[in-house]
Amino acid sequence: MLESPKFASDIFWNADADLKRQARLTHFMRTLGIGGAPEAAYAQLVARADADPGWFWDACIGYFGLRFSRPYSKVCEPAFGMPWTVWCLDGETNLALNCLTRHRDTPVWRKPALVWEGEDGSRRSYTYAELDAEVGRVAAGLEALRIGPGEVVALYMPAIPEWAIGFFAVLAVGAVVLPVPADVDAARLGALLRDSGAVAMLMADGGSSGGVPQDFRATLAAALVAAPALKRVVTVRHLGYERTGRSMRDRWWHRVRKPARRDFMPRVVPADTPALVYYAPAATNSARLRGTVHTHCGFMTKMALDFGLCLDWRTEDRVLWMSDPGSLAGPMQLVAATLLGATLILAEGEPHAPDGARLWRLLQEHHVTVLGASPASLWAATRAGGYGIERYDLRALRLVVAAGEDWRPEAWHWTFEHVCRRRVPILGCSGAPDLGGGVLTDTLLHPLKPCAFSAAVPGSGVDLVDEACSSIRGAGRGTLVMRRSSIGMTRGLWNDPARYFESYWSRRPDLWWHGASAARDEDGYWFLTGPPSGA
Repeated sequence: MLESPKFASDIFWNADADLKRQARLTHFMRTLGIGGAPEAAYAQLVARADADPGWFWDACIGYFGLRFSRPYSKVCEPAFGMPWTVWCLDGETNLALNCLTRHRDTPVWRKPALVWEGEDGSRRSYTYAELDAEVGRVAAGLEALRIGPGEVVALYMPAIPEWAIGFFAVLAVGAVVLPVPADVDAARLGALLRDSGAVAMLMADGGSSGGVPQDFRATLAAALVAAPALKRVVTVRHLGYERTGRSMRDRWWHRVRKPARRDFMPRVVPADTPALVYYAPAATNSARLRGTVHTHCGFMTKMALDFGLCLDWRTEDRVLWMSDPGSLAGPMQLVAATLLGATLILAEGEPHAPDGARLWRLLQEHHVTVLGASPASLWAATRAGGYGIERYDLRALRLVVAAGEDWRPEAWHWTFEHVCRRRVPILGCSGAPDLGGGVLTDTLLHPLKPCAFSAAVPGSGVDLVDEACSSIRGAGRGTLVMRRSSIGMTRGLWNDPARYFESYWSRRPDLWWHGASAARDEDGYWFLTGPPSGA
């Protein structure tokens, strides 16, 4: 018998009845006929989603009005076994269509989609209409370069507007995005390009982090020997460097853009077509690379669930989440914000550099309502004494969303006291790139405990098991697994289906092995106690 975990049991925040009633989760459950006390209703939703995933995911798609040019005949088809579940069978869609084009002729169309601030203080802003038009220009340029469906295009940029434009332009032509971290070295970049088979790259000449310029051209030049498939490089002049070469392969971004077309529409593709291949940080040895595969229907539906329902992002929100666009947090926040019609505040560089108070100033000046942050960055602010946070007006803030690492208790309490000012909740979400999002979450319907997750994400099939893969009931310590295929799960490992099965499903073909050590306390709250095996 596993010993019950002993964690702090204090509740530090609990939404009032009005806020719980107004939560999007509450409205969603009411449309499904699920009512009653908020926590009990949520538990009923999770149980029903696990029992009937087809019903649940179809309800999510319908609730958010996700658009399919051709409707799917069945939301999930597990006929080939749980590891090879096919989603949105026979349907056709495009992620760019749902994040941008479907907002035409709605009030969202004329509101800001993207507001950018560089490290030097320069700013640019795009409405949804302007962002869609710019995506159309770049997509037309990609088509002129003969980049099309199924081809992998690397995206190697700092957090600048062209990153968001390039991301959607690649999707709009039916190609597959390969996010590249801004701090990548040449060996790692060469391995990513080689393993993915990328045929093109959209890049910036460089980026700035903490006031220190980085020359991306030199990194690419050293990596090209390992990337024979790379035929096109399109470069944004961001820091004023010259582009890497003068071969037929190289183009300037501003010369690739084509005139605007009012009739531009993203290319529709089979709904479960890959949209994104993501390599989590790992060794440069290509034999160890794991390219997780995320599809048009899968990624958009999972983002709608995680951010629109569990984390309560709304159309009126202004979201700031400073992260490397080459991490999965970059595509996640971009897709979630635009899918929901919110405004994304995109800031280049570091939250606490070149001056420590930069993040607080951004929150104040851009009237940010949702702050996304890693616990590590908030721990840095804690250790530094807060960088003068008390001088800034953060009254616009209504949510802090934390993901990426485990909390240190001191950082959680400091954030709740000084950033949230004891009125704003810290909503945590924990998952993994191979799961395409969260499996444990906080919500507005649950009281919050420090460093804990209050519930499982509906539709994830999450379970806590012992060494024999038997479920642990009640409190205990064990390993996280998924007992259901989820629409957000990777559809394999890029070009390596055998290793995909071996990595996740070989213990039992009806059980996804997440591998993180976890615990659940007597109140049903979850705590992560160790990383996934092999991470």
